[in-house]
This record gives sequence, structure tokens and C-alpha cells, in this order.
Amino acid sequence: MKIACLIIALLLIPHISISLDENVYASKNFNLYDASRNRNIPTTVYYPINGGNFPVIIVSHGGGGNKSSLITHVKHLVSNSYVVIIPEHVGSDTEYLRHLLEKGYSFKEALEEMAGNKTEWENRPKDISFVIDMAYIWNESDEDLKGKMDLSKIGILGHSYGAYTVMAVMGALVKMPYGIASFEDNRIKAGVAISPQGAGGNPKIDRVNDYFFNGSWKNITRPISFFAESDELVDWRMEPFNEITFEDVYFLRFIMTRHTDFSDWRKTLRSEETRNVSKALALRFFDVYLKGYDKSSYNEEYADSLCKRNKIVIDIIWRDKLKEDFMIYIKKPLEGYLYLFDKIIMPLRNTIIIGRISIEVSFNEIEKIEFYIDNKLKFVDELPPYQWIWNEFSIGKHEIKVIAYKNEKSAYDELEVIAFIL
Repeated sequence: MKIACLIIALLLIPHISISLDENVYASKNFNLYDASRNRNIPTTVYYPINGGNFPVIIVSHGGGGNKSSLITHVKHLVSNSYVVIIPEHVGSDTEYLRHLLEKGYSFKEALEEMAGNKTEWENRPKDISFVIDMAYIWNESDEDLKGKMDLSKIGILGHSYGAYTVMAVMGALVKMPYGIASFEDNRIKAGVAISPQGAGGNPKIDRVNDYFFNGSWKNITRPISFFAESDELVDWRMEPFNEITFEDVYFLRFIMTRHTDFSDWRKTLRSEETRNVSKALALRFFDVYLKGYDKSSYNEEYADSLCKRNKIVIDIIWRDKLKEDFMIYIKKPLEGYLYLFDKIIMPLRNTIIIGRISIEVSFNEIEKIEFYIDNKLKFVDELPPYQWIWNEFSIGKHEIKVIAYKNEKSAYDELEVIAFIL
């Protein structure tokens, strides 16, 4: 019955085809409607003109965004032999944002309204499953899309609120008013979550998006790569990566990148560089997990090669579970920030410390940590929260190093800083 209703909906709703590049790809718009939820889902499909049986990527925009918000990523994927499907989430899109602003909401209040809308927490992942249902129909009967898609190879990419959507359809548990819910869609094989959320909600928007909790991500058992901006929320954004036990999981922090730089919201040198690196990494990730490329080709060296072309986004901090028995990383000071008397001030190219600072680490299941400055052991801590206050007279370049131990194995992290500690 569900498929029959979908077919009827497809036949009744008009669609148009627009050629974007007659030699490479085209797009097609659908005004979809899900009668079971009384919800419109405007959707655009980008597809290579020549050939068929391409892997499919679903793209989920952020809060206040639309089908064009990640167009740089979309065009890069479709130009490299993917079909890309973009649903517009009407309860958290640009039109709804404009509606709230016209009602007198401030921009921050409007974002909080969308992020805290629990109905949208459920509708967004259900939008994804609905357009996948439609893709099966298009692949069988649509005059332009017939035979274009290999629906055994579906990935998803999303930014900000779209990152929530990615994690939800990949199996993350969601705290709904009626209890803990799962919106998992097993047809999705791999995902890229850009600017992911941790537990308890974002403090910058009054924690209204508290859909995730400790334990939310334990059921994710498919490849996922997290891309994160360089801000003070990095430890919170890393919580999903830390909790997932599946091996093919990555966390990439873009130095000198801000939250909006991943999307096509504005054009600056930094945002252009961010999108160029992000789109290339997303493509490589999906090539590995949907097209069967060598897994070792998605690595830190490849990320570094992309950053070398840039003037501002010059580094990526790379973490993956394929090579780490257990993890440790320096969470304070963050690389690429100015600290003044133990407080984070602003992003910079280098890490600069003025005044004493508490060196803190993030870890999982360790026995002890050693703290080093310039390879000289300064402190050994055997009890959480594992930190050491660096208050020795120090001027100039130094290296902070931490080594963690567990079951006779070790892991380390290190960070070059410029310190002025008097």
C-alpha cells in the first residue's frame, strides 16, 4: 500500500528537468508530498547524463538552509559519477526561517525555534527514508532517472542540522517526548556528518537541540566520517566519534574553519578553501565505502595534500579508529587558538599561550597519563580528569606531549605552541 501511494503521488505531482551542463550532468525537481505526515518535500535530483547504475548520495541541509546550501559538495559528487538527491526539510528551511523573522523573531531565536522543534527531529530522518522510497520508483519508471541509480550503494551527507539527520538515519538514538526513538534506515551504507552534535544540546543555542544523550551512538555500525570546525565545542562535537565502537569511523577537525564555512552561505577565501577541502574528502570517503576504493587512500596524508594548496585552512587534525587501539588527544589548549590566562580567546594560525594554562586531555579507558614539555617529563596523573597546570617560566616555541598507557600499550598526542608564561 505504501509503494502504491508513492506511485500515485509521483504521477500526480509535476516535475521539471533542467540541464546544468549538457556534457556532464542535469537536475530534476520533484514536488513530493508524504500523505502519512501531511508534509511537502521539495526535492532535486542531480544525475550524470551519460551512463547509469551510479551510487547515490542523499544531502541534508542545515537549519535555515535549502537545497542549494551544499551545492559545492553536490556538484563535485555528481561530476564524479554519483546521483545526488536533495530533499528540502520544510520545517527547518530558508522559507521557515524567513517566516519566523517576519513574525519578529531574532535570528538566534529563529534558529533556536527550529533546532528545538521536536517534530522536526522526527520529520528530518523520515524525509530521508521517503526520498529513498521514491528513488526506487524513479529508478524503475522515470523517463530521465530510469536505471541511473545503484540503490545497493546509498550514502548520506549533511551539515549542522543535517549532521543530526545523518546520525539519526544511521542509527543514533534520539530522545523524543514519547521516549527513546530510532529512525535508522538500513539502506544507507555510509555517511559524512559535518559539524556534528554531542549530548545535551549546543550551549550556543541554549541547548534546545538536546536530542542526543550519552549512549545515543552505540548502535552506529556503518562507516561514518565527522568533519568539524575549529571552535571551543570540538570536545562536544567529538562525543559521537568517541562513543562509536565500529572501526571505520573518522573525525577531522579543520583548523581555521568556522561553522558556516562548509556551506555555500557566503563567499570568502576561508569558506572557499574549506569547501574545496571538504568536498574532496567527502568524495574520497564515498569512493572508498560505496565504490570500493582502497581504504588506505582515505588518510591524513591525503587531507594534508589538500590543505597545502590553501592560504588560510592549512591543517586538519585527523583521528580514525582504524589505527588506534585506544585514543588520547589534547583538548586544551586547542590547536590554532590564542589563550590568555587559561581562557580561550580567538582562533589563530598558531597556538599561542599567554599566562599559566591547564593542560587537559580527552581519553577512553586509560590507566595513566604522562605530561611532557619539550620531551621532558613534567607530571604523571593516574586519576581522572587527567590534567596538569603548566605554570613554569616559558617563552618561545615549545612542544606539549601527552602519553597514555593501557594494558602495556601506549598512545600519544602532541602540540606545538608559542608560550609566554612568566
